Amino acid sequence: MFLFTTSPTRDPAPALPVVDAIRQGAERTGVGFDYLLATAKRESALDPAARARTSSSSGLFQFIEQTWLSMIKSEGAKAGLGAYARAISTDSGGTHRVDDPGLRQAILDLRQDPQVASM
Repeated sequence: MFLFTTSPTRDPAPALPVVDAIRQGAERTGVGFDYLLATAKRESALDPAARARTSSSSGLFQFIEQTWLSMIKSEGAKAGLGAYARAISTDSGGTHRVDDPGLRQAILDLRQDPQVASM
């Protein structure tokens, strides 16, 4: 007769922080987790610091600068980014601007934040 023992129960390995952020974004927005995950894999291989060499695209979902500024302006307040949203203006030609260069860069840098980008 053989006696088998099982090792003590271990906590499962924590999921990747990026995947957790995408899951939280899906839950908060109602967008399908599988869709967001597949998009982030395709666009950046789940690398929040990914940057395109041929455009201003950056982050998990490879938002270009103008699209990101537009998203923050229209949806930022819902995500707790109201101050950033209010700092973005749109000129008569539809171009989004931020007068303060440092603030503009801070808003654009949010593309590398998996939690913000996923929302």
